[in-house]
Amino acid sequence: LIFDTYEIYKIKFGKKETIAEAIEVQEELSQNTLEEATSVPGPTSVPEPVPESSPTKEETLIQTQPIELTIAPDLHEKNRANYASREQREKEERIRMVMEYCHYYLPRIADQETVNHICTEVDKWMNLNTYTPKPIQRPFTKDINNIPLRHFVWNISERFLYKRYYNGDNRAKFIKALFPKSFA
Repeated sequence: LIFDTYEIYKIKFGKKETIAEAIEVQEELSQNTLEEATSVPGPTSVPEPVPESSPTKEETLIQTQPIELTIAPDLHEKNRANYASREQREKEERIRMVMEYCHYYLPRIADQETVNHICTEVDKWMNLNTYTPKPIQRPFTKDINNIPLRHFVWNISERFLYKRYYNGDNRAKFIKALFPKSFA
């Protein structure tokens, strides 16, 4: 769509077009493009600018009144309770997912007592990111190097909500404290 100087002037200073007028003008332009290619354009005249009407008293009152946004106390408490319960459900779901993963992965390499100890320490770590776990006492039932243990801790910590608290340093401290023999 190409504008001539008069159309730009109308847009800047004149009466604003409605959507219907804009569609009409656009249709006229598309029909006149073939005619303009064959005919010689005539001189264009610039009409007088149309002053915009001043706002009425009612419009000025509407513009100056501030909008009041208040919430009823009972609705506020209901929203807070809903939010708190939703947060608690999400946290429980995360813990459930992590514990399912622990019980899926760990029996391959450890006995039941060790698995339960690791799950307890992981649960405490999920609730407090600065928690230092108690090391496992029993050896693994399968000979395992430290790379699968790193993957295990990385996988469970990725399910936590606050990634900045469970960064690489925090994961390393946790895994070294929990599995001291593997990371000696």
